[in-house]
This record gives sequence, C-alpha cells and structure tokens, in this order.
Amino acid sequence: MDDTVAVQVGRRIRAIRTARGMTLRELSDAAGLGGRGNASNIERGRGPSGPRLDTLARIAEALDVPLASLVASVGASRASLISECRRMPKSLIPVVLLLIRQLEDE
Repeated sequence: MDDTVAVQVGRRIRAIRTARGMTLRELSDAAGLGGRGNASNIERGRGPSGPRLDTLARIAEALDVPLASLVASVGASRASLISECRRMPKSLIPVVLLLIRQLEDE
C-alpha cells in the first residue's frame, strides 16, 4: 500500500496521541486546531495537501515531542520535500531549519 505523506504523518500523530492517552478534542484544543474534526482529518491524512508545517509544529508541541518525530519515518522523496519547501511562506524557514537539525541529531 502506497500511502501519501499526509496519511503516514497522520498515523504517527494518532499513535503518539493514543499512547499518551489524549483524546482528539484534547489534542485539538492544545494545538489550536479549531475542533475535533480537524484533528481527525489530520490523523486520517485527509485534505488536498496535508497539514501545514506550522500546524505540525503546534501538534508536536501539544504532544510534547520534537517536530522531527512526526515526520522522521515518513518516506517522502527528496524532490517532494524540496517542492514543499519552495511553496511555503518564508516565515516558516526557521521551523524547517529546526526540523532539519532535529533529524540530523537522530
């Protein structure tokens, strides 16, 4: 089964959330996702392009895990990651650099 990056990240978020005994509502409230349905959609990998990087950063903070842990095992190609980075706002560059540093430390 060839899952999208969004589906793989969503599964990782769900696994961490459930391991911590956290409900969808608790995650949504802690990460400022605007409702349980939004958290559920992220965990299911629904949506046209998956969650934005700033949303993933808020989720990681709510789950008390490094941002890199949400994406470390995701099989995204280098080309797709570069493409995503080119489309994101310049204000997110510091978050991307932090993510890269965290991945290098693993």
